[in-house]
Amino acid sequence: MNKIRNFTPEQKAKIVLEVLREEKTLNEIAVEYEIHPNMLSRLMQSLSIMQQWYSVKKLTS
Repeated sequence: MNKIRNFTPEQKAKIVLEVLREEKTLNEIAVEYEIHPNMLSRLMQSLSIMQQWYSVKKLTS
């Protein structure tokens, strides 16, 4: 049985920054951190949603 791994916000940020650098493919990063490539896609979607939220919040402030 596989154990569900929980990543801290710091770990998630480190992984997302590595994806944004585009030095490695998503699959290479997924293998390095032993996570499914879909998880990386979900982290990137979360980042995109947060960026949109902050830009809207900034415009309405």
